[in-house]
Amino acid sequence: MKKSMPRIGMRIIKTSIAAFLILLIFTAVGAKRSPFYVLITTIICIQPDIANTKDTAFNRAIGTLIGAVTGAVAMLLEMPLKGLPGGELWWDLLNAVMICITIYLTVLLGKQYIAFMACVAYLSVAVIAHDGVSPYEFLFYRVVDTFLGVGIGSLVGSFHTHGKKRNDVLFVAELDDELRSAHRQISEFNKTALNHMIDEGALFTMITRQTPASLIAEVEHLKLRLPVIALDGAVLYDIYQNRYLHACLMEHDMGIRIRQLLTEQNRAFFTNVIVDDVWVIYYNDLVDEDQKGYLKKLRTSPYRNYMKRAPHDEDHILYFSVLDTHNRLIMLEKQLEEMGFAGKLKFLLEDHVFGEKSLLKILSIEASPRNMLDRLMKMLHVHHSIVYGDKDSETCCDVAVADSDFNRIVQNIRADYTGRKRKTRVSKKLEDIRN
Repeated sequence: MKKSMPRIGMRIIKTSIAAFLILLIFTAVGAKRSPFYVLITTIICIQPDIANTKDTAFNRAIGTLIGAVTGAVAMLLEMPLKGLPGGELWWDLLNAVMICITIYLTVLLGKQYIAFMACVAYLSVAVIAHDGVSPYEFLFYRVVDTFLGVGIGSLVGSFHTHGKKRNDVLFVAELDDELRSAHRQISEFNKTALNHMIDEGALFTMITRQTPASLIAEVEHLKLRLPVIALDGAVLYDIYQNRYLHACLMEHDMGIRIRQLLTEQNRAFFTNVIVDDVWVIYYNDLVDEDQKGYLKKLRTSPYRNYMKRAPHDEDHILYFSVLDTHNRLIMLEKQLEEMGFAGKLKFLLEDHVFGEKSLLKILSIEASPRNMLDRLMKMLHVHHSIVYGDKDSETCCDVAVADSDFNRIVQNIRADYTGRKRKTRVSKKLEDIRN
């Protein structure tokens, strides 16, 4: 497959504009010194998104001030030390001590990650030759150049074009099966682009068959500010607040009968319950080595809480999960339907979850991406949505876009959100919505 050339992104363009402005300023005022330090600061400050640009600019300024202060102290002591016998050795020792102090000051401020910047600022003041320029003059201009670079970098980095952004549409990506492996290979550029859209106010969320615990591990690099729809519509989960905004629970009597059947058949199963926004998983004795291995693998997550006991009688069950062979799980489905639960339960079967074992999740029939997305849209007061992902999506939306390439999905969302002209049914639908 022919690989297309990546386009020039806004970060590259902004960096070039900022560099041009700095050079223009130095030329206009007839500055005799080099704009090197201003340019370096500006290039460092301009980050892929606005939040990181502001954070980097602030940290750069703090790091330079720390290095400038310790550098000033070193310069005050330079001449007295060099006047002593073995003065050069004392000067070398002082630099080593001042580097230690510079790093320690960043630790005291709780900003260890700016130690590098602080040390560079110190070395540029105290160690680098200044070609006849007074050290104190150099120190003054070093601080001025840093703040000039921070100012221009922040100004240019924070600027973004105000096109016809679609903040009236909820953009939804489905993350399952093929998309899960494709998602893990998402490029850094598309991660940045998606986070940048979210910073600008894009309404973006995800739908998955996974539990919230599994989803969090998959999307830790994304700024998901909206609740996500997990477990195929069984829960609406707010990642930032660690809250379950809504859950489709089983009827209490139905949960008790299913648990009795699984216990009578000596099946190893897990009972999933939400108690005060805490996901609790009860389990019985596990005899099979695959079942033990499966539990050992999952219980390392800080988002799962396992208890080897039966749930409380008053607990309302979210779902059961049973790990067994594919054929035995199919038989279990049929048994449950014969017990009168046909049309009341929803089954999610995943093959080869651990070794040769498959996993059957038994949920309430009310668990539906369609219903949960509708609930989320009402919460957000949004009337239109576009779902990208599974071609067999049952989700209620204005347009469903089938694609198994997560990088392409992000690019399409970006184009649809920014209003970039594309002759597709999505762009036509968006235009209809706008009109």
